[in-house]
Amino acid sequence: MKYLVIRFSSLGDCILLCPLLEHLKQRGAVEVVVLTKRAYADVFACATGATRVVALDHGAGPGALWRIADEFRRGDYTILDAHASARSRLVGWRTGGASAQIEKHTRERLGLIVLKRPARLPTMLQRYARLCEPLGLPVPVLSPGG
Repeated sequence: MKYLVIRFSSLGDCILLCPLLEHLKQRGAVEVVVLTKRAYADVFACATGATRVVALDHGAGPGALWRIADEFRRGDYTILDAHASARSRLVGWRTGGASAQIEKHTRERLGLIVLKRPARLPTMLQRYARLCEPLGLPVPVLSPGG
């Protein structure tokens, strides 16, 4: 199985994604490609689970995303949208649809931040781990150390 994992930012979230990449490799992934902004490419280049990093240059527009997505349109890759942004959705759409997309919990987060309503939100590691469910992979217990 080959995976394209999309996460454009932020530094902490990129770092926390690395244990999932390792989990995919341990579960037999032949290739784990990460699509990210150039500013975060080195983070994923150091991740033991990533076999290749595709970096989006600063200021790159939809045309650049379109061209990058074309490389993954052949159906060879399972797309994991670990960002759920407009950019990552465009890539997912262009490649035929993401097999898994991270849950943002927008309503709960807004209630917590704006209305100060208590909320039980999963951690980023838990949200990343849940990307395995639609793939039929066991959901790992991820930790920042790998």
